[in-house]
Amino acid sequence: MITAGKDQNQCPLSGAEGKALRQFSGEHLASFFPAHIGVSLPEELQTKYYSQAFTEYESAISGLRWFSPILAAEEDFYAFLADHCEWYYQENGWDKGIALDFLVKQNCKSLLEVGCGAGLFLDRARVLGIHGSGVDINTAALSKARSKGLDVSHPAEGKSGPTEALCMFQVLEHLPQPLKTLQEYIEPTDPEWILISVPSYESTLGLTSDPLVWPPHHITFWSEKSLRFLAGEVGYEMHSFFRQPVYYRDFVHIWRKEETLESPIGRFRPSEGWDRISQSLNWSTQIFDGDPTGIIRKAARLANRRWGDDPTAMTRPPAFSRFRWLLSRLQGKDWAFTRNSIFAVLRKK
Repeated sequence: MITAGKDQNQCPLSGAEGKALRQFSGEHLASFFPAHIGVSLPEELQTKYYSQAFTEYESAISGLRWFSPILAAEEDFYAFLADHCEWYYQENGWDKGIALDFLVKQNCKSLLEVGCGAGLFLDRARVLGIHGSGVDINTAALSKARSKGLDVSHPAEGKSGPTEALCMFQVLEHLPQPLKTLQEYIEPTDPEWILISVPSYESTLGLTSDPLVWPPHHITFWSEKSLRFLAGEVGYEMHSFFRQPVYYRDFVHIWRKEETLESPIGRFRPSEGWDRISQSLNWSTQIFDGDPTGIIRKAARLANRRWGDDPTAMTRPPAFSRFRWLLSRLQGKDWAFTRNSIFAVLRKK
């Protein structure tokens, strides 16, 4: 377990002092597990990881948020998640699909994936004619990858060589020093492209009480600005940027988890008397901009005229597309329909 016993209010990217935003006791964070994971945190893990309070900071310079004190989980914590969360290791994540499409379009022939796990992404890349190698600290996962004939190793082996693309999917948020670690991989590989996905506070996730956002699971929380800052620090620039979409059914699922919890989503209670479309507009508006305005109510009435009282209207693509467009126009926030994560392609300057 990597831990720092004192408050760390300096940004891991810029080194500048950050502004304190939120603070939770370890006991409070541990109490969120039943609602989000479906099971209580074992007493031994709660004692090991949640015996202190954590503070969230944000840097106005880099746009990064981070948690202090720094505390990184060990294999026991990840084993608990793997046992109780079927969704934790995603074979076909939205970011991996975008990455493969991009690499194929660029005619990329080699890549290094940091945090390769059992090699699911490397296996998909191989099918597309891309030779991939990977590194991971999980020895059991490396054994599974090697059984598929994949070229993987432990970081301590230091086998990384030149490659066209460096991929890090949902990795940087787990690292105490994300900038330093990225630089250490860039130096021997000298990639033309860096593909990164990270959880973002500019999303629905950032408005929840999800304990996995906090230590020991995550140490940093990202935004588009922070990824652009990171790119500049390592001599790269943003080539393209993507946000993980959130759908109506996802939003409802998240809101139901939060009903009994103290979070922006959890504290909200929908008004009675509106149909499902107008309620959805009302929920999203209150979450992102406080109480709904008369403009939003008028928009909801227009939506009602367009779709009527059909209870399935919000599940049909045309209706959802209109709903998304309407809300984005009214809110002026392009991240309003981001679920959890953001994805960036960086290009060497």
